[in-house]
Amino acid sequence: MNIGIDLVAIQRFRNIKKSDYAKWEHVFTSKEWEYAFRDTHTSKHFAGIFAAKEAAMKASGRVGIAHIKTFEVTHTVKGAPVLNRKGWHLSISHDQAYAVAVVVIR
Repeated sequence: MNIGIDLVAIQRFRNIKKSDYAKWEHVFTSKEWEYAFRDTHTSKHFAGIFAAKEAAMKASGRVGIAHIKTFEVTHTVKGAPVLNRKGWHLSISHDQAYAVAVVVIR
């Protein structure tokens, strides 16, 4: 079993605009981008997704920006986050200033 965790300041993503995708497409998939802009909590969504990707890289041992987009975060109908890897488990949590994510690979 492998575990990865990451903590991200939500403030890092406060100034992202929907038109900025070209600057961020090496990090976020188009599905993640659309999800983050679905309501007014854009920076919170980006921070959570980014933390999840970082935690996934740590759990897998594939650390480095070149690998970040290979991990995609989607959500169930009820809003639970899901990684695009079978057997991988993801949890994301937010408070006012930070987002944290944990990935467990069984």
